[in-house]
Amino acid sequence: MRIAITSTLNSLPYSIVKSDFKTGKQIPGGIETRIMQIMAKKLNFTIEWVITPNKSGNLLANKTWNGMVGMIVRQEVEIATGGISLTPERMTAADFLFPHEIDQNTFALSASSNEGNNNDSINLLIRPFQLQVWFVFLVTFLLFGILHHMFIKPLLGKHLNNLNREFNDKETCLKPKIDHNLVWINFCLLLRQSYHWLSNSRSCHILSSIKICSIIWALSSLVISNFYTGYLCSMLTLPSTNQIDSIEKFAHACENGQLIPLGLKNTNVMNIISKSNMQSLKTIWRHIKLIKNRETGMNMISAQLELPISERIHYAIISPRERLRFLQMNDNIIHLPPKNSDSSIYSFFVAIPVRKSFRHRKHFDQMSVK
Repeated sequence: MRIAITSTLNSLPYSIVKSDFKTGKQIPGGIETRIMQIMAKKLNFTIEWVITPNKSGNLLANKTWNGMVGMIVRQEVEIATGGISLTPERMTAADFLFPHEIDQNTFALSASSNEGNNNDSINLLIRPFQLQVWFVFLVTFLLFGILHHMFIKPLLGKHLNNLNREFNDKETCLKPKIDHNLVWINFCLLLRQSYHWLSNSRSCHILSSIKICSIIWALSSLVISNFYTGYLCSMLTLPSTNQIDSIEKFAHACENGQLIPLGLKNTNVMNIISKSNMQSLKTIWRHIKLIKNRETGMNMISAQLELPISERIHYAIISPRERLRFLQMNDNIIHLPPKNSDSSIYSFFVAIPVRKSFRHRKHFDQMSVK
C-alpha cells in the first residue's frame, strides 16, 4: 500500500523522515506514521512509503489540487500522512479516516517579547491584591479613625480622669499617647511592628474596647500579610509576562507595533484570516508577514535573541497549536498562550486522507476509534 509522507519539518509531530547515519536509509516517524504501522501489523498489509516534499495540498485556480491531496486525486498514493486538517474543499477531493485529534490555530510569541519589566515598577507591590481589596483597606482605616475620634478618645479621656482622681498625684497623671491611637495600633499590627503599650503594659492603661478590636485585627492581619508576602515572593520568583493571552490582545499588540505576526503562505488559516470580517483578524492581516515555512519563522526568532534587548524585533508565529507546542519543547524560544477559546483563531479536525475508491476505509476507521 502506497502511503505518502512529507520530508519537511512542517509536519511535525505527525510525520517526519529521519536519516540513519549508519545505513543511509530514510526512516519514517511521527504520530500518524506510527498509526499506519500499527494498522499494517493488525490488518496484515505492507507499506510502501512515498517520501515527498509536498505539503498538505490546496485547490488551485485551475481547479486542480497540489500537495499530498493532489497525489491522492491523481492516484499516485492511497493514503497521505502529515497532520492534514479536514476541510470541506478537501473532503470533495478525498475521503478522510475518523479524525484522531482536534487542534486549534493559535499564535506563539517569541520568548523575548514575553519578558516583562514589571519587577522594576511600583505595580509589583500593588498586584498581590486587586483594587477592590486596597479600597477595602482604605475604608477600614478610615473607619478606625472615625471610631477612635468619636468613641474611643472620649472614653479614654474619662478613663484617664478617673485614674488621676484615684491616685491624686500629678506625677502619675497619664495623658493620651500615640500608643492609644486605634489607627496607629492596627497599622503597626498589619506591618508586624512592635508598639509601646505591650512592652510597657504596667505603666499603660489600655481600654478593653481597644484590646478587643486589636486582637480581632491582629488575627485578620496575620492572614492578610501571609497571603500578600506569599504572592509577592511568587511573583519575584517566577518570570513576569506581558499577558498577551488572547486574540484581541494579540491584535492590539500588532496594531501598536509591539509584535510582527508571521504566517505561512498558502495555508487555510491565512486564507481564513484574509477573508474574515472580525476586526481583530483584520488587524492581524494588515500587519502580517508571510513566510515559507515554520522553520524560517523559528530562524527569524532565534536570530533576534542574539541581539541586545533594545534592538530586538518581536515576532509571533500563527500556526496549529500542537505543531507550535512541539517546537516549544525542542527550542524553548517561543511562548504559547493558555489553551482556551480566547487564544484560538478557530479549531479543526486532524485526519488522514485516503482515496475515494479506498476499499478498506471501514476497517481503518474501526482501528482509528480503537
